[in-house]
Amino acid sequence: MLDSDEHFAELMRITELERDAEKEKRMEELERFSLSQREATGKTVSRLTIDGLETGVGGYQKIVLSRVVKEGTLTPFHAMNRGDNVRLTFPEGFTPAFVDGTLDNVEEARVTVAVDLRLPEEPPEGRCVIDLIGSDATYQRMKRALNTIKRTQEITPSRLREVFLGQDEAIVADAPEIDFFNKDLNVLQRQAVGRAFAAQDASVVHGP
Repeated sequence: MLDSDEHFAELMRITELERDAEKEKRMEELERFSLSQREATGKTVSRLTIDGLETGVGGYQKIVLSRVVKEGTLTPFHAMNRGDNVRLTFPEGFTPAFVDGTLDNVEEARVTVAVDLRLPEEPPEGRCVIDLIGSDATYQRMKRALNTIKRTQEITPSRLREVFLGQDEAIVADAPEIDFFNKDLNVLQRQAVGRAFAAQDASVVHGP
């Protein structure tokens, strides 16, 4: 049986695999789906104009882009957040055709992308496209959560940690008599509710 440190090392490894798989899937979607199909998911924003260039910490160049937003419509960047990994595609004919970067700032109609690339002082004119290819911010939060649970000495979280890692046995009591509000629940659904009440630590219900 793995000890707690080995369990957490494996969870960290799996988290990295999930992040890499998400990026790989997004890159496949860039090849497979049209611009309009990608934009319909909220993970692609087109018709962007470069407003200017800035220099960030560490000398990274930051590209500021915006798009006109019609009143009453969703902001174009509603599915994107600071820290997300993106691909910025430049207007046709510009070299390079695209660059990968990180969203440094996200506003309603404007974003800033930090890139490891130096553009000329006069950036290309025309429309650009941003595609979301992954979210390091999400996985960093997951890692911080894992590290917090790993170190915690609080009784309830540490107890749950040991149960979920298989180091301690979950406690299950007798299910109480339940007066169901919804009389239409079937047998399996009633069993799931009963097991949830009987669980002293945690109960997992899988399914719709």
